[in-house]
Amino acid sequence: MAKMPWLGLYHQSQIVVPPDVKNQYRYKELMVSFHKICHHNRQQSYPTRQRYYQPMKNFVKYLADKNLGKLRNISNRHLVEYIKTMQDRGLAASTINTALSAIRFWHNQIADPRHQLASNSQLKEKYAITLEKRKFGGVDRAWKKVEFKGFCDIAEARGRTDIRLMAEIARHHGLRIHEVVRMDRAQAETALRTGELHVKGKNGKERDAKIRPEVRKALEEAIARVGRGQKLFVPQNKNAKQIIKSVQNFIGRHRDKVRDPNSADANLTAHGWRHSYAREQYWARIDAGMPILQAQLEVSQLLGHNREDVTMIYIFGEREE
Repeated sequence: MAKMPWLGLYHQSQIVVPPDVKNQYRYKELMVSFHKICHHNRQQSYPTRQRYYQPMKNFVKYLADKNLGKLRNISNRHLVEYIKTMQDRGLAASTINTALSAIRFWHNQIADPRHQLASNSQLKEKYAITLEKRKFGGVDRAWKKVEFKGFCDIAEARGRTDIRLMAEIARHHGLRIHEVVRMDRAQAETALRTGELHVKGKNGKERDAKIRPEVRKALEEAIARVGRGQKLFVPQNKNAKQIIKSVQNFIGRHRDKVRDPNSADANLTAHGWRHSYAREQYWARIDAGMPILQAQLEVSQLLGHNREDVTMIYIFGEREE
């Protein structure tokens, strides 16, 4: 997808009509209106707006073939019929729910809409529409302790201390790999001084969490390897994308050497370190007597999601003693 797929496309002559659209005129008209809404909208982060663009574009195709004249005339009838169409096509629950989130998001940006769109509960009560919840788990992505230790040993033995340190920070603080790679020395020094690591994560969400002994040790070692003002893991002749790719490639070359033969078939990835952290934090809270819902909420906040359904995916799988 282009960086700004709607940028400058504000005239019907600029709109490319997909071959499966029957009412080309309506499609062009609605897409011009949609692009103008996109252009003026400043709500949510850019990645969120970009993620919601294609689902709404698909909805516009449907509306055009229903001969809808203006986006402000979208009603619950259109929404209900579109949901049934998606369900008839066998689309996954997550795809349908994302589409509904996108439609509601962009509908909220329309000036003076004629109708208020129903919530999921209202769709069920008033229109007998049953929406499946996103399925939790299905594949255990967490690394076992023996797998993680074996990987770190291999990284160190092959002179990739940087990868070992990145793995330890990600695993013991629940970070995404890009959150680790973007860290600089000043951020690490602040964390060591205050005892908390401040992270700006996905979609601009910020979070703070106390650093654990394993993270403190890794940060101290990483700081000693770079000068002031530098990134911890990105040399001056490299960029973050190259480093992330290097980590991913290294995992791909060596994961079969450390994989527990009794583990599930899922490939070990850098994101699996985050799964291991989430599960560990969840069970520590349960063992301390915390109610399940509160434990899920706290882990969700640690991950920077604040969503129970996403948290359930992270903690899915067998507990490792």
